Amino acid sequence: MATLYEARSVGGILESFAQALRPVWILGAVLASLSLLGTLATEWISVKHQDRHGRGGHEDAIDHEEGGIGVEKMSPNDAGRSMV
Repeated sequence: MATLYEARSVGGILESFAQALRPVWILGAVLASLSLLGTLATEWISVKHQDRHGRGGHEDAIDHEEGGIGVEKMSPNDAGRSMV
């Protein structure tokens, strides 16, 4: 920047730039804080599907130890059940 402008004006340019960005940073910090407060005020509700016996649904039937890829385990009772 010193090569584009005179040396005596670089300090003023940087000060003006910093002064112009200050409200932007303050606004960002305020909005982030408000969104955090809204998040903390929200009630946690589980959206995990449960079957009629109170057990977890599809997620319980997935084996995540196969290299990170979910592999569904089937029992003999699930033979006619669709995999979709």
